[in-house]
Amino acid sequence: MHPYDYTVTEPGFEMCLIARTSHRSHYTVTLPIARPKSRAKSNTAFGDFFIPPDIKPAPMAILVPGLGDESTIPCLMMARHLVREGLAAFVLHPVTHSSRESEISSGKSLPSTARDWLEAFKVSVTDVRRVIDWSVSRNEVDEKRIAIIGASMGGMISAAAMGVDQRILAGVFIVTGGNLEELSWEGENEMVRTGHNCTREECHEVYSKYPRYLNEVAQKGLQNVAPARECFLFDPLTFATYLRKRPILMINALQDEVIPRHSATHFWEACGRPPIVWLSATHTSIYSQQPFTNKKVTSFLKSAFEM
Repeated sequence: MHPYDYTVTEPGFEMCLIARTSHRSHYTVTLPIARPKSRAKSNTAFGDFFIPPDIKPAPMAILVPGLGDESTIPCLMMARHLVREGLAAFVLHPVTHSSRESEISSGKSLPSTARDWLEAFKVSVTDVRRVIDWSVSRNEVDEKRIAIIGASMGGMISAAAMGVDQRILAGVFIVTGGNLEELSWEGENEMVRTGHNCTREECHEVYSKYPRYLNEVAQKGLQNVAPARECFLFDPLTFATYLRKRPILMINALQDEVIPRHSATHFWEACGRPPIVWLSATHTSIYSQQPFTNKKVTSFLKSAFEM
């Protein structure tokens, strides 16, 4: 088994209609998580589900935001655009969202170790997989045409989810990179180093073992290789071997202070050099170019889904 395996059970989702217009139906959705925590205030995840009218079954995109509540806003904007173009969209609230009622979502206790971050990724990736379990049972969704869209930390989660779940046909990674040593120590944002309990020298020593680990994963499979450190298990590069030859689009920022350009390029090369768009923006100001991004993502997905 690998860290993102889980016991498949009845999804147990609940939907509540929020609004219905000529362009879409909008529901809020609750789901019990696949990895409940005894200390958690809530073991329920949440999402927003958008369905286009008169298209059944419709291709679906699962959108995974980054850190915090505000990160869901661009995803909701993109979801509304996608549904106007005939795609269903599910915006999954991240583990850092206030709706999750956890210490992480309150911002008071971001994970401080690689092991804690891995636990957050385990929950997040299995949440994505549970959404797929649920969606394939619904007549509104075409189970053969499911994509994932992730931004920032959501992009890292999306890379892991797509890597371990072959039901995801295509992926879009926005302001996302790989190689956590580069991402952590070459960026300009100090918050990225919050989850480190090692020095730069110690991190470099650990990551000297990473190339060999990647080769073994490619040859033997993720579930058959023991990592030198937990961070290997949520580094996007770990999953690149499973992403090659699958439809991928990357959108990155030239002035990104969080994801160094080398980190993004490293991930792009590991994925087989898929189409990549570089925008003149920082990690957050990239969202000011949302209309362009929405059109680019829509065009890519329609091509991948052969719409």
